[in-house]
Amino acid sequence: MDSMKYIKYKKEFFLGFFFKIIEVGFELFLPIFMAILMKDGLKNKNYEKGFLMAGLILVFCVLGYLSTVYAHRLTAKVSQNYAQNLRQALFYKIQDLSIEDLEEFSSSSLTNRINTDVQQMQNGLAMTMRIASRAPFLMIGSIVALFIVSPKVALILLCSLPLLLVMLLLVMKVSIKNFKKFQNQNDKLIDVVKDNTEGARMIRAFAQVEHEENRFHKKNETLSLILVKLGKLTSFSTPFTMLAMNIVLVAMIYVGSKDVYNNSMQQEQLIQIINYVTQLTLSIVSVMNLMMLYTKAGTASIRIKEILDKEPTVINMNNEKLDSTPAKIEFRDVSYTYKNHLQPTLNHINFTILPGQTIGIVGLTGSGKTTLVDLLLRFYNTTTGEILINDKKIESYDLFDLRDKIAYASQKASLLSGNVEKNIKMKNEYTNIKINEALNEAQANFILNDSEGISKTVNKQGNNFSGGQKQRLALTRALVKESSILILDDVFSALDYVTDYKIRKQLDSKENKPTTILISQRLSSLMKADKIIVIDNATIAAIDTHENLLKNNELYKKLYETQIQGGQES
Repeated sequence: MDSMKYIKYKKEFFLGFFFKIIEVGFELFLPIFMAILMKDGLKNKNYEKGFLMAGLILVFCVLGYLSTVYAHRLTAKVSQNYAQNLRQALFYKIQDLSIEDLEEFSSSSLTNRINTDVQQMQNGLAMTMRIASRAPFLMIGSIVALFIVSPKVALILLCSLPLLLVMLLLVMKVSIKNFKKFQNQNDKLIDVVKDNTEGARMIRAFAQVEHEENRFHKKNETLSLILVKLGKLTSFSTPFTMLAMNIVLVAMIYVGSKDVYNNSMQQEQLIQIINYVTQLTLSIVSVMNLMMLYTKAGTASIRIKEILDKEPTVINMNNEKLDSTPAKIEFRDVSYTYKNHLQPTLNHINFTILPGQTIGIVGLTGSGKTTLVDLLLRFYNTTTGEILINDKKIESYDLFDLRDKIAYASQKASLLSGNVEKNIKMKNEYTNIKINEALNEAQANFILNDSEGISKTVNKQGNNFSGGQKQRLALTRALVKESSILILDDVFSALDYVTDYKIRKQLDSKENKPTTILISQRLSSLMKADKIIVIDNATIAAIDTHENLLKNNELYKKLYETQIQGGQES
């Protein structure tokens, strides 16, 4: 992943680096001024020079502070904008991926990647500007200054650095391994929380609260153990670095004090050595912490890259437009097998729907009814065969225009937080008259009778509406749309038989109605369709009218008799 691609303020990025380097320059001069102050101002009693050095120390401290403040302001601007751009790129990429592509990632994993992982990348960039721009130059400058003051003392430091480098690499290796575990376990923990919030009623209805508490406890305990390991690693690395550098400092002071005693080094030079080693120690600790942060950012980068580099399986390759007149639909020897499945869900499907026809689709659970319309919406690509709309391959149409010309209501009604109007319009513009007509057609009169009307609030997932009400609002959203194809995938299952009948009556009386596909387990919802497709074991068992299917198709006859005997036929 090219991180620089998402840094909009590149000039500010390099400017922030530059001002941090300037800050280092100011810091490196302070021990020199301090030594001159001690030697000339105090030892030789040259007070004029002493005051000059004191003044320079003050000026350099103030200038260093100002450059730091300005650099940190630039860091905040650059890193926040970087996170914004990266989040946006991730979200847009997720929108471009097909349903099949998204099934490779859990919703919790995607949420963590777009929030937690982006935050880790933002922290990595911010600390790069704050520490990576400062610490290496301060380390190099301190080592060079030490060699200038006393090469013999500096060699002691140089010999100890490989040990610190080895320890740094070991810490990074262990950190990367544990942080990968943390992110994977965190995804699993969020999955448990998501399951319990979305399935709260079911969990309580089946008295599974204790089971879910134990399930959460196990995931949480595993996550905590990983965090404890990471914490121990962090708490060990910094004190060990400080201890090692202090031991080196003692050795350097010992050698330096002997040189002072032998008059081969001045006392102020020894003070310089202590100051530079202190600066060096702090820099090494900063680099150590930065490496720990880089391990987190590196792991986050891999997870983000998995999304950004993923090629969509459903690609929008052409720009053919589909008009709003009723469409002709043809499936030619279409087969589809889900990823990682051995058996096809649909196998050699052939049928033609003429413009304006109403076609019913029925079959046992799992027979592939929904998959069939998913292929028509291009949620998936066919494994073999081809789908034609108005005698043109479905791939020749602009993907967004194709879906815009298909009105769709699924068996699971989905509502967005906001209000009823927002859920019906979906960013399209419809007059209130047209919306009211669609509400009437969908038998959603409860909205028209409500004092708030279409301004009525919709809570998260439409939880302030019943299942039937949500289904009727989702149906309204489909019916208000000017479309060439109308797909109703088992939308009548959440409705009573009277409402079901009224909706079908409204649809039958509609002028210029689109080509309609009705999927339902209720045969009463399909009886008046022009043709009914019976799917069995991934293949089409029969295509005919209700009356002929009763005579000639055993599966259809059994379904019909079962529903009559069960009192389900209206």
